[in-house]
Amino acid sequence: MDDLSGMKACHSWAARARSAWVWLACLSLAACTGGPSPAPAPPLKNVVTPAPKPAPPPPPPPAPPAPVATAAAPPPPAPSPIIRVPMPDCEAELLAPFPWPKPPQYTSAVQIANAALFGASAGPHTLGDVARRLDRAITDAGYFQHRYLGVACKGFAIVLDLERLRADGRRLPHAKGFPLPDEKESEGLGDWVKRLFYAPPGFYRQIVFVVSEQNPQEGELKPSAQQLRRIAQQGDAALPPKLAALPYSWQYKVTALIYEFEKKPKQKEAKQLPPSGRLAPAQHLEQSRLFTP
Repeated sequence: MDDLSGMKACHSWAARARSAWVWLACLSLAACTGGPSPAPAPPLKNVVTPAPKPAPPPPPPPAPPAPVATAAAPPPPAPSPIIRVPMPDCEAELLAPFPWPKPPQYTSAVQIANAALFGASAGPHTLGDVARRLDRAITDAGYFQHRYLGVACKGFAIVLDLERLRADGRRLPHAKGFPLPDEKESEGLGDWVKRLFYAPPGFYRQIVFVVSEQNPQEGELKPSAQQLRRIAQQGDAALPPKLAALPYSWQYKVTALIYEFEKKPKQKEAKQLPPSGRLAPAQHLEQSRLFTP
């Protein structure tokens, strides 16, 4: 009996000793690892991440403002007429200029004697007297429209109509020579150039009278009939009073410049004849019924 009680007591002590050893081992393990072991993580569930929602569309642009009714703009004012103010002692600047003393290259030239202008009248005369005498001769010879241009500071030029000639220098009769006044009055430069483009072959002439104290020099540019027409279109129908009042002294000369052109068959435009010309300048004045120099 005593032996059996002793064995039980021994087994009980051994069990307690093992428990104490296990406890001590657990304490030692906890001290080394810094604490108790974490609990295992729960298993991941099959989670599907939803796609992000699309961004909302941008707002529409603002509507344009409603048009505001406004009054119609007034028409532009009509261009003011050109008012030429001459420099002191330069009355010819009241007119559009004619190139001088180097005019467009002419075919021939001749001076008009004072006797042809005033006969036996000794004067004194003014530039207005000269203009009236030339104007009367031009009108009597059958020219329709001539234009006054300024020359230098104290002179003037008169550009006559372009005319179609016979071979001897006489103008063709009636409308064949140049247009009638009512036809030419409304004719622009474009119509005139077109008419000259389709003009028949033959000889053409344009005369320019120049009243100046300066003698002409040789021109540098050979003009076309269109260029002379363009120069003439800038002129006035009469001499300004201030220029007309200037005295006509012995220093002045009246010169007739002859521009002669010829249009040959199959040519598009008339060509100016060389300076030698076909006819003498005095013959041009006689056949035009202007003067007998």
